[in-house]
Amino acid sequence: MRSKALPALLVLLLILTASQVRAEKAAFPSLPDTKITVPWDQFVKMMEELGRKPAPPPPPPFDVSVGRAAYSIRLSSGRLESSVILYATAYGEGWHELFVAGRDTPLVSVWVDDKEAVTFVRDDGVWVAFVGEGKKTIRAVVVCDAPQTPGPHTVTIPGPNAAVRGVDLSYPRYFTDVGVGGVVTASAPGRISSVLSGSGGITVSYTVAAVDKPEAPGKKIIGPPEIIAEVLSVMDIEEEAVLSWTRIGYEVRNAPVRSFRVKLPKGFDLLDVTGEGIASWKVSEDRTEVAVTVGYDVIGTYGLVFSFEKGRTEDMDSAALPKVTPVGAIRTTGFVMVVSGGGFEVTEEKAELLTPRDPSELPQAIVSLSALPPILAYRFTDPGFSLSVAIGKGEALYALSAFADSANSVVLVTTDGKMVVRTNYFIRNRNLQFLKISLPAGSVFWSASVRGIAVRTSTKQEGVVMVPLPMGTGDAAEPFIVSVVIFVPTKTLGLAGRLLLPLPRLEIPTGQMMATFYLPEGMSYLSFGGDMEPIEYFTEVLSSEATKSFVSENMRLKRSVYERQEELEEAIYEQQQMPDKTGAELPPASEGFDLPLRGKVFRFVKLIGMGEETSVSAVYVDRRLTIIVICLLVIAVGGCVIRYRRTLWNILTKPMGDVRKP
Repeated sequence: MRSKALPALLVLLLILTASQVRAEKAAFPSLPDTKITVPWDQFVKMMEELGRKPAPPPPPPFDVSVGRAAYSIRLSSGRLESSVILYATAYGEGWHELFVAGRDTPLVSVWVDDKEAVTFVRDDGVWVAFVGEGKKTIRAVVVCDAPQTPGPHTVTIPGPNAAVRGVDLSYPRYFTDVGVGGVVTASAPGRISSVLSGSGGITVSYTVAAVDKPEAPGKKIIGPPEIIAEVLSVMDIEEEAVLSWTRIGYEVRNAPVRSFRVKLPKGFDLLDVTGEGIASWKVSEDRTEVAVTVGYDVIGTYGLVFSFEKGRTEDMDSAALPKVTPVGAIRTTGFVMVVSGGGFEVTEEKAELLTPRDPSELPQAIVSLSALPPILAYRFTDPGFSLSVAIGKGEALYALSAFADSANSVVLVTTDGKMVVRTNYFIRNRNLQFLKISLPAGSVFWSASVRGIAVRTSTKQEGVVMVPLPMGTGDAAEPFIVSVVIFVPTKTLGLAGRLLLPLPRLEIPTGQMMATFYLPEGMSYLSFGGDMEPIEYFTEVLSSEATKSFVSENMRLKRSVYERQEELEEAIYEQQQMPDKTGAELPPASEGFDLPLRGKVFRFVKLIGMGEETSVSAVYVDRRLTIIVICLLVIAVGGCVIRYRRTLWNILTKPMGDVRKP
């Protein structure tokens, strides 16, 4: 019995011990004088894990976040004042930037944590700068103009993105249809409180009710309203469509009106109707009329502008003027103007009830409808007029997409048939996406950089490299540098022969090509050929009679072009990168190849390259062969002198007068 109880006690003791160890959260037991043997690689791994620091958390995806924005907007007569409180959080130390107002929005004040803040202007608006991290409270006040004329209006307040935007808007009682974000919000008269989702600016919409003015004593309305209209129509013939703009100037007499009806031309699509205080416009079901509703009573002068479009086909040889006729006008007069965007010969085909006018006699109101000069101009006093024009299609010619102001090359040639060419192209680009460079046969492209920054090139066909170009806009006339390095295999130089040195070719016109060749020493170069002119120095071209008339009108520009070649030679010699147009030093040359300059220097120039292949050829003779030939000639002459010395002596010493007569 005792033998069975002893194992049970041991099991119970082990269970209690395990429970105690687990209760102590796996604490190490006290085992004095105990040794543990660990393999060396495991010991090293354990020490590395103990010494490894935890990886820092990644930086936040943004520097500043705005959790809540509270707008307090007060809309009054002709003025909208907005006070905004931004509750932002800045992450990281240093300076932070936050957009607060639009560029055209007057900013009254900006405060950060109740201290005046630093602001600066960018293209998109006004920004505030502050330093430090953590919670920030930014207060700003902006003021905008709020139109007060009768009719519907909208005012947009640009602002930063925020998770929650609360708006409290107060306005006068005579404003109607007031809303925030284009939505009319149900609220108490004179006040709107709402929470908006989304981002960006806040749009406040409202309508100013027309004020009924009491009639002057003794003045009575005589009959229905009378409308006099002046119609100014412009037709623009373009390659893709026929466009038209019509401005109708109304004069409303006797009684006010709130709507205008206009007959629409056939075959044209009505794009838009603009005018002051337009509440709506609607085209009839048969698309023959449009009704325009104004948000207030119109009395006196008023104007509407209509935009039309008609798609055209390639075989269109004539076009009729889209005639717009005001409905209900007691008298309609106006002017007609025809313009064209280019590539078309527009002539009058048929004109009825129209009087031709000189373009200089057109009123400024119709001239301002189009930026193009008038081709045909007319005046009419009868609304039944009509006009059709004949269209002659010509081939459209476009300006150059890109032009190389100059191509400056430095070429190193070795005796064992290696040639390295580094060329700086000064490009003026408008809309050329790639600069296509045709390499000589067997060439290897090494690298290219644009404005000192390495670019990834591609190839469309064998031997043609495509270098991506930045597009030109306002500064398209200013050249930038495209630097290219290529390797060209040539023939190994023998004792004598002709060496052909081809250069890369552009598919765009090149103003001037200049090249400096470093040819192997130990050779005598007897003559040069090819389509480039050899010169001693590039500055000689400026004084050359052949080019004096060519550069006389723009000597300064041409001089700078020639100086570029000398700058390139010096830059390569000193292993530097040429400065850009601003004079600032560009980063180090991106091609990663230092072009060693060694050999005899020869310079060449060519004016106006039109995409043809350009090369230089040289007839050379090894100096050792020259010395051998000279020595053989000296030996031959010496042998002749020794052999025929008596005859030569007699000839030299015989008197000139001792000549026997036959």
